[in-house]
Amino acid sequence: MGWYFDLWADSITSIASRVYINPDVVSGIAAFAVNLPNGQPCTPSGTGAILAFDFATGKTVLKSRTTNDATASRIDGSGVITDLSLINIGAGALDVQSGNSAGTVNTDETIPPKSINLKRLNWREVPNVE
Repeated sequence: MGWYFDLWADSITSIASRVYINPDVVSGIAAFAVNLPNGQPCTPSGTGAILAFDFATGKTVLKSRTTNDATASRIDGSGVITDLSLINIGAGALDVQSGNSAGTVNTDETIPPKSINLKRLNWREVPNVE
């Protein structure tokens, strides 16, 4: 039981994408940034992508900028993602805010999960040491 996400690599340079920005989790939604560096150590840059999903099901909750449909990711072609945060905008709605290496801040809407069907599977008491 569970799910996973395969990251991608550049088909020409074989440089693999990386996750090195802390993800954020709020109200059943997890968001993370995937960066694909350009491979130039003296002028680091590249492309970033934002992904947001319902962590109970693994389904995307990121809303397309052109339609109200769900989209798997948003590609940021102006630079790698440097910061990421889920922002509560009220009434159960969340936005994903991200900053990139070009200094741009982007905001993406999410589709709220239908319900959080999570339950505790076990309980473990952690004793205090005094």
